[in-house]
Amino acid sequence: MKKILHALSRPFVLAAILVIGLSGTVTLAEVSVPTLFSDHMVLQRQKPIQIWGWADSGEAVKVELAGKSSKAKANKKGEWRVTLPPMTEGGPYELTISGKNTLTIYDVLLGEVWIASGQSNMFFQVGKATNSDLNNLTANRKTNIRFNNVRNMGSQEPQYETTDVWLEITPETIDNVSAVAYAFAETLHDTLGIPIGVIENSWGGSSAEAWVPRDVIAADLDLKNIHEEWLETEATYNFEEEVAKYETKLAKWKEAVNEAKVTGKKPPNRPRQPSNRMTAQHRPSNLWNGRVLPIAPIAMRGAIWYQGESNSHTVERAQQYEHLFSTMITEWRK
Repeated sequence: MKKILHALSRPFVLAAILVIGLSGTVTLAEVSVPTLFSDHMVLQRQKPIQIWGWADSGEAVKVELAGKSSKAKANKKGEWRVTLPPMTEGGPYELTISGKNTLTIYDVLLGEVWIASGQSNMFFQVGKATNSDLNNLTANRKTNIRFNNVRNMGSQEPQYETTDVWLEITPETIDNVSAVAYAFAETLHDTLGIPIGVIENSWGGSSAEAWVPRDVIAADLDLKNIHEEWLETEATYNFEEEVAKYETKLAKWKEAVNEAKVTGKKPPNRPRQPSNRMTAQHRPSNLWNGRVLPIAPIAMRGAIWYQGESNSHTVERAQQYEHLFSTMITEWRK
């Protein structure tokens, strides 16, 4: 299925946050849709609305929203997609998808949709911020702000499903959303007076190349060293060996903790559990495949981006970042 991303005519930067324009499938017998389409979701106003999913090959699917409807037939792979016409802000509406079975998604709003991405500075949550008490007190007045927190693993193969559903901002949910993204969404909400949807899609420590297609990196003379270095890593990397080393360190740590209890000394820090580099946030294209493609067809206004530290460990990496980041922006806009 082709990737469709909408582009803004012009990016702008606010401090460390870059705002860029944006705007992609699993086959089941019954009509189904990604979890990106769930109760409380926000769809982009004033742009054609893409709804997609899976069904039996050749099955007719009808989608209805706010008095508008569109039909499609699932292709040989069981994939279908419809486009609803642009609509103004409003709601709540019911989104119905019907074929041999019928799905109903409730409390759907039309407003502004943004993706919030990057590394830990974007992931940093409201509950850890200094003004979290104030945000909790006002959360009940922000229920037209909705968040979807994407937490897919990295992959070298294209993925077409997300892992989380949409949530209203309430005192019970606000602590677990991105603080930067919430501040951005709250400003838009209070200024525009319309619903705001944020697809929060960050991963602490992620490198920019993880958010870019692998073939693009490999074909770029200024970036192919990243691809080649990872080819060497992939040829020799053994996650099981790392786990075995960790288990050895963990056993020694437990012995040291028991000894510290006897002697009254301060116990050592617990060794860090290893993560699999093959599915983590640094390998080129891992997050492009795992976290960008699953949401790619959704219409949105743009993105805010907060990342860069993981690409600045050496002078060469930092100097390379300008071109790498520009390449990432170009690929997302496509």
